[in-house]
Amino acid sequence: MDDVLTGSDSVAEASTMRYQLDKMMSAGGFQLRKWASNCLEVLQGIPAANLAIRDIDIELEQDPSIKTLGLVWWPKTDVFKFQFVIPPIDDRWSISRRQLLSIIATLIDPLGLVGATITIAK
Repeated sequence: MDDVLTGSDSVAEASTMRYQLDKMMSAGGFQLRKWASNCLEVLQGIPAANLAIRDIDIELEQDPSIKTLGLVWWPKTDVFKFQFVIPPIDDRWSISRRQLLSIIATLIDPLGLVGATITIAK
């Protein structure tokens, strides 16, 4: 896995977590990129090249989004969305169980936010 998705209740906790993650990964020779937060204080000191949303992206879009782990997140409004593509189904044919399960399998839910819905669908 190459993405980390986490949160915290305070700016101090988020800053500490960011420092610890960066230090731990640097010890292994990895440099974390695509940093994002809905609090600018947490992102202070991170080079612009390592940010998921750069200043130019903010100017071009009203609410730029970040895609990670099958989720789309809008930091400005702190909203998550699930995006998946439902293939077109021909009205002349009925959908098979295999096709339905294949469609359900495209929905990735790393945080378990819609796990109950996925279980019912399966």
